[in-house]
Amino acid sequence: MRKLERHFKIAKASLKFNRNKQRATAWHYHIELPKKRISIGLICHEFAHRLAWFRYKKDCHHNKKYQYQCDRVVKYVKKKDYWNKSLEITQKI
Repeated sequence: MRKLERHFKIAKASLKFNRNKQRATAWHYHIELPKKRISIGLICHEFAHRLAWFRYKKDCHHNKKYQYQCDRVVKYVKKKDYWNKSLEITQKI
């Protein structure tokens, strides 16, 4: 998460893991993830919500502006090969 924040030049978010919820949420300065079943795709999705908010200064739920930011995040993650590194970690466990 910190690597993405540095690359896209947005403020740090507080990151919280909640064991009682099965879903993830993102607000302007806060991201909440479930304790179990976290994938790199989920992290990209929630980070893209924050990135879209910082770029456009409004909530872009799942519209085209959000989708554009999500594509940027996913392409960056694939370029840096974070995708395969996370798969290797989960396979070792």
